[in-house]
Amino acid sequence: MITIVPADEAAREKLGLTDPELRAMIIDDNGEIGGHILFTIRGMEMELISTDVTDPLMQEGLIRAALNYGYRRAVEVAFGSAPEMRQVFITLRFCEEVGRFVVSVPEFFQRGCRCAGKN
Repeated sequence: MITIVPADEAAREKLGLTDPELRAMIIDDNGEIGGHILFTIRGMEMELISTDVTDPLMQEGLIRAALNYGYRRAVEVAFGSAPEMRQVFITLRFCEEVGRFVVSVPEFFQRGCRCAGKN
C-alpha cells in the first residue's frame, strides 16, 4: 500500500534536500520512496517546483497532497511552471497565466475552482 506524506528527515536525506525552505511530499511505498514533489511556501503562496514521477495519476496525487499541505497552512495561491506537470495542472483546472499555472487553494478544495483573483 502506498501513502503520500510529508518528507521526514530521513526522506529529506535520501532525496539530498539540504535547503530548509524546500519542502517535499513523498510517495511512501512500504518504506521506500516511490516518488516525490518539491515545493516552497512563501507567505501565502506555494510554488510547485518539480516531480520525479511521470505517471499522471501519481502526479495528480502528489499535487493534491502538496496543495492540502499548503491549505492546512493558510496558503492562498499555488502556482507551477514545470513542463512535466503541465497536463496535470490543466486537468486539475489550474489557470494558465504568463508562463505558469495558478490556482486559488481554498477554491480548489471548495471546488468552484476559478483562477486566483478572477471571478
